[in-house]
Amino acid sequence: HRSHLFAAALIASYCIDVVRGACIFASMMTILGNKWYALKGCYLVIFLTAVCSSLSPYIGHSIAMDTVGSSIFGRVTLDKPVGGATGSLGEAILWAVGPLAAASYLLQLVTLRFFN
Repeated sequence: HRSHLFAAALIASYCIDVVRGACIFASMMTILGNKWYALKGCYLVIFLTAVCSSLSPYIGHSIAMDTVGSSIFGRVTLDKPVGGATGSLGEAILWAVGPLAAASYLLQLVTLRFFN
């Protein structure tokens, strides 16, 4: 039983992801001059982006299990379990998302010098 706000946020997130993919594709084609090799390269980048997006939850789950001993898939509450041996869902999500987001940002900064 999800709220209407959650459903709207999910749909907006999907739309933003589609627009982001189209912008990446269009900008790469513009930079590479609309050649055949550019088209193949763009499809390769889109494929690799989709693969990374699909593997991201499992890598995040692995990071969360290693750091706080709590699964990002397991619970529906943000409270810490009564036993106290594992972290809360909020801590698991922080550790699952934080390192991947930081790595993504650092890689964007590294590639910044290659663009105008």
